[in-house]
Amino acid sequence: MVEIYSFKINNENEELFYSDLKPLISIKRQDIIKRFRKVDDAKRSILSEILIRMIIMKRFKLKNEEINFNSNCYGKPFFNGVEDFHYNISHSGDWIICAINNMEIGIDIEKIQPVDFEIAEQFFSKEEYYDLMRKKDMDRIEYFYELWTLKESYIKAIGKGLSIPLNSFSLSVENKIITLDNKKKENKDFYFKQYNIDSNYKMAVCCYKEEFCIDVTQFTVEDIYREMCIE
Repeated sequence: MVEIYSFKINNENEELFYSDLKPLISIKRQDIIKRFRKVDDAKRSILSEILIRMIIMKRFKLKNEEINFNSNCYGKPFFNGVEDFHYNISHSGDWIICAINNMEIGIDIEKIQPVDFEIAEQFFSKEEYYDLMRKKDMDRIEYFYELWTLKESYIKAIGKGLSIPLNSFSLSVENKIITLDNKKKENKDFYFKQYNIDSNYKMAVCCYKEEFCIDVTQFTVEDIYREMCIE
């Protein structure tokens, strides 16, 4: 069963994030965060790793210092120690989300905001772009983010990053039915599900089995602080 966890950032807890949680992530991640120009990006990066660490600690009864991560040759991270444990993380705006499963999985969330549709012409397939431009006004913007999150979740599930061009496959959503057309006929046995955790965001999950959770589990800063900082 695919499990999905989420955390909504509360700016009132900013000091807590940095003073107490930052030292709990890996040194490698801390070094990367030092190069971030925007505080919000650093905050999301810290909390993304904290969220998956908390999930692993609870699931496998491990201490934080016992958790190590690695990444494949395409940069997709994984947890060292359990072969049938796979996870993927995405963040946008106020939200951080994490999907876990016993098989490869991908998840993506995007905040809905004005977009230049030339991006779609460049990165979407011809079929996707045609379907998109048939939409009107706000429907077009929402459909853009539906397609974008679905495509990103698919790419992330495969785990090969952008070595797979976004316009090399097509996705469509019609009456809530999601259809994948992979022109190379590779990795075609995938299933998708969309979740609505916030009306200002679009979110999609992709995996090998059609076994999705019904609801998204949401953690609060108090949950995270209690699990990670209080022994």
